[in-house]
Amino acid sequence: MKNLVVYITLLAIITLSSCEKEIFGLPYSDNAVDNFESMWTVFDQLYGLFKVRNIDWDSVYQVYRPQVDNNMTEEELYNLLVEVLTDLDDSHVGLLP
Repeated sequence: MKNLVVYITLLAIITLSSCEKEIFGLPYSDNAVDNFESMWTVFDQLYGLFKVRNIDWDSVYQVYRPQVDNNMTEEELYNLLVEVLTDLDDSHVGLLP
């Protein structure tokens, strides 16, 4: 389990640090919207505790996605992504600065 958490965290970090990545066949550019989409998709496809924690991940998307735009600073995006992950209420998941 610890390895899965480390893997998910590393995937989130990698998606935020590249100019252009392909995650699961979907191209992402280095902008706030694509970084948000990338992180959300990685967790949507790999995080296995949504049911256990009774989290509607789609509703988390509906709350936070409208707050993201490509004019955000990196710090604003980082803070928003940390807030999104806080909704998981999982002390094993986080986003490193």
